[in-house]
Amino acid sequence: MSHHLKPSIGLLSKLGSIVMHADELISSDGHHFDRSELETRLADPEVKNWLETMGPLVPVKRNNRAAPRSTKPVPKRKVGRKKAGKK
Repeated sequence: MSHHLKPSIGLLSKLGSIVMHADELISSDGHHFDRSELETRLADPEVKNWLETMGPLVPVKRNNRAAPRSTKPVPKRKVGRKKAGKK
């Protein structure tokens, strides 16, 4: 197994695939295939292991409240309506 800062060619290929399919998915002509491929690549044991090994160098998922690096939830802002005629 390679060092997490020097991933293998196979892992780099998987990570590149994740980036490209994410880009395709958010494009105006994204396809359900891109979502399926993303899910497949993200479930790959080598990718999961690399993400875990990277630790604080990778952002924490927003819905992962149990993560040791997580912080307190950000309070929601109150959004008021502007009164008509005022800028």
